[in-house]
Amino acid sequence: MKTKQLKDTIETLFKRDMEVMVAKNHDYSSEEDALENFRDWGLTGFAVRIGDKYKRLKNIIQKGGNAVQGEGLQDALLDIGVYCYLARVFLMERKGTPLKDTSKMTATELIQSEENK
Repeated sequence: MKTKQLKDTIETLFKRDMEVMVAKNHDYSSEEDALENFRDWGLTGFAVRIGDKYKRLKNIIQKGGNAVQGEGLQDALLDIGVYCYLARVFLMERKGTPLKDTSKMTATELIQSEENK
């Protein structure tokens, strides 16, 4: 796969994943507080949910399939990715780091700035 095709494919997945995240988030939190369902548990809540999805992913791979229709390999990967993004936003909010302040940083600069807080 060429770099441009990879970039285009990832952009398409990001857009689709965003739509799924918004739809699912509606069932878990309010319009006023999109991270409401994580506030009680903080980062531990994200770790638990990502761990659950990792376990599902591992079992699907080991067993060669899944028992629940519509919750297969792609769904588990999507959920893990979305939980990672939500956790990053949660951290940014908690540390008072708005995205506009970091949008022009390289990945390395962003990681270093987050580690230094």
